[in-house]
Amino acid sequence: MPRKIDNKTALSDLVIRSGLRRFVLVFIGIVFGQLVLYGPSFVGTKILLPLDILALPGMYIPVKAGEPVTQPHNDLLIDPVCEDEPARLFRNDELRAGRLPLWNPYQYTGVPSLSAFSPFALLGALVRSPRVLPWIALVAALISGLGAYSFMRRVLHVAPWPAVIAGWCYPVTGFFVLWQGLSLPYPVVWLPWLLCAVHHVVHRLSRWSIVFLTVTTALVVISGHLDMAGQILLVSALFATWSLFARS
Repeated sequence: MPRKIDNKTALSDLVIRSGLRRFVLVFIGIVFGQLVLYGPSFVGTKILLPLDILALPGMYIPVKAGEPVTQPHNDLLIDPVCEDEPARLFRNDELRAGRLPLWNPYQYTGVPSLSAFSPFALLGALVRSPRVLPWIALVAALISGLGAYSFMRRVLHVAPWPAVIAGWCYPVTGFFVLWQGLSLPYPVVWLPWLLCAVHHVVHRLSRWSIVFLTVTTALVVISGHLDMAGQILLVSALFATWSLFARS
């Protein structure tokens, strides 16, 4: 005997299916945006590093007498080449040797390598080739963009299409493009998810909402620069305060 489905159940199923479709649409749009920006790096014809920095005098590539000095496209992008990439290779060497890369003796006079616990640093440490770099950027873009869409829909209750567009645009905003290739923006990747977690704790306190908030807070702290993580936590505290007043 066929099961009777009332209008309320059918509408609920339709909302779930359409919500999943929009989530997939956000996913596809984010991937498309990253392919437009870094397509040659995904197929291996380019390396997602400003290696022309190495041609500056006194850097790495020797300058031949009488030849003009080649000016890099942007001489401010020195950290991805001289700091982040050597640190990534160091983490790869340490993991292959069976050691946790907790101390890097090759930078400055030796520094703690606490970023070894970052999901993005771990992903980069698993593959020695620099061809992994655009894939790290893609993972960060997907996490941040899907988080922005979820925040727009679940917290701000924005209409579906504006929320989808926000999810597409968040990973390619000026901040992420400016600091592309550095670990500084990685805490910001988790900002929408952290705000979602704060909202759930304030409005629907439960065991799972507390776990959600704990995990996202930990990811913010370990993912990148601590100074940026501190600013993200300050933003979440202000948002929590505003949510408490708005609820009352």
